[in-house]
Amino acid sequence: MKEVKVKLYEFSELSEDAKHAICERDRENTYGLGYDTQRIHGEERIDSLDAFCELFGIVYKIDYDHQYRFISWRFQDYSIDDEKISGKYLGRFLNKFYYKIRERKWYSTCLERRNGQRIIVASKCKGSKDRYSKITWVERNCPFTGVCYDEDILQKIWEWLENPDWKITLHDLFENCFHYFLKSWEDEDDYDISDEGLSESIEANSEGKLYFEDGTEFNGDYGEFEDYVA
Repeated sequence: MKEVKVKLYEFSELSEDAKHAICERDRENTYGLGYDTQRIHGEERIDSLDAFCELFGIVYKIDYDHQYRFISWRFQDYSIDDEKISGKYLGRFLNKFYYKIRERKWYSTCLERRNGQRIIVASKCKGSKDRYSKITWVERNCPFTGVCYDEDILQKIWEWLENPDWKITLHDLFENCFHYFLKSWEDEDDYDISDEGLSESIEANSEGKLYFEDGTEFNGDYGEFEDYVA
């Protein structure tokens, strides 16, 4: 009789060196789980980009230079001279789209602010007064698709509305929108194939998986044990 004893680990129980070895294999295997994550994120980002461009009447094309993306774009309405619109005229242009990207602030006597959060107080709701402001607008979170990438494409517009730069043109503002959107996309891609990003994906998809101490995945073949005698 031969008795073989080995230890099997869940991914979270492995050493950092073993986790790194697993992540390295996934990167070599066409980015492994990171590649799948990038594909899903890419599809969601395109949805946000499409919705943004549809709202503002923009046609665009994504070009690729090795691993980098570039967006070429223009307004469908050729009468818009986007390189000359700035200052109050830029504000008026954006104002036409407020109803899609912002909403009127809601007031209610039921609400109290506690630790920065709005809390409904039932005792104050009897005979409460509720209304939407006629002059105050607030951001609508993720107004296009409900996914965080809406905020990436709108970030520079939010910043302009918060602190208007009267010198910037409509063209430059939207160019900044696309640049910020692509930069955040590249940063997310880099994170997805980093050890930290891959580790998150592996842990989320590793239910029931076990590993040897060196990070080799146990595939259920008990004949493997002889190579890992304790």
